[in-house]
Amino acid sequence: MLGSPDADREFLIREPEKMVYVHENFYTLKRVRTHEVGFYFLLDLNSEFPRPDPHGYIPSREAHIRMRLLPVARLSAFPFMPAFLRDELPRDAADLFSRPTRHLVSRED
Repeated sequence: MLGSPDADREFLIREPEKMVYVHENFYTLKRVRTHEVGFYFLLDLNSEFPRPDPHGYIPSREAHIRMRLLPVARLSAFPFMPAFLRDELPRDAADLFSRPTRHLVSRED
């Protein structure tokens, strides 16, 4: 049951299968130059993972967090960040994430 201590503990404990991307993002936000480093992992979400609603949203105990499962084949149709994932995830999923960890860099134009 979502919300019980056992379910929360089970929900949070996930061992990554592998690190897929290290992404460096250089951009300016509110006139502040920023260097962001993100680490992206491949996880196996087993049957105990909460079921999404018909629109793909996952229940969350925190109102400010909205998690959503998106179909890999249609990622380009969704406006999510970082943008590099819209192109890279479908390709890597098709290859079953067989490549070694990749270091990607995005720079604001």
